[in-house]
Amino acid sequence: MQKIILYLMGQISSDPRTYQWREEVRKWVLYTEDFYKQYEGKIEIIDPCENMFNQSLIKAHSSDEKSFHDLALLSMPLGILPPLDLGYVKRSTMGLVNLNHYSPDRQIIGSYFELAWYYGMFPDKPVIGIFDGLPEEHYHCSHPFIKASVHHWTKNVTEAMNTILKQCFH
Repeated sequence: MQKIILYLMGQISSDPRTYQWREEVRKWVLYTEDFYKQYEGKIEIIDPCENMFNQSLIKAHSSDEKSFHDLALLSMPLGILPPLDLGYVKRSTMGLVNLNHYSPDRQIIGSYFELAWYYGMFPDKPVIGIFDGLPEEHYHCSHPFIKASVHHWTKNVTEAMNTILKQCFH
């Protein structure tokens, strides 16, 4: 059985949902008893929010996007994010991108870069998308670049994880 190194991509903002779906993936892999017994050690998660920088932003829990952004600028030299994220894409074997736009005032440009890297540099690595609407009807999910980068759409974490299980382990 192959090992999956799953990179979690998506918007990071002051909206707690940008962290909650990632936590849901972690719980699915680490704490779902049937999953854990059968697939222990078979899925590794790369979560860019699981670091001191993002954890400090969560603890500060800035309720508005401007203060979240200002705190982020003060806390970290943000210029290191692109090469750091590219390293995550390289290390992964598969991407999971949540394209729900929880904070419309905050762009999701980082996720677009990551999808471009998967598409252009690593086209052999599958990418599963999560979107709670109809991707073909939403402005950024229906864009030709996104459509070419995301290989399969799901509505939530459970659907995404079930897709990974069915496609990779059966």
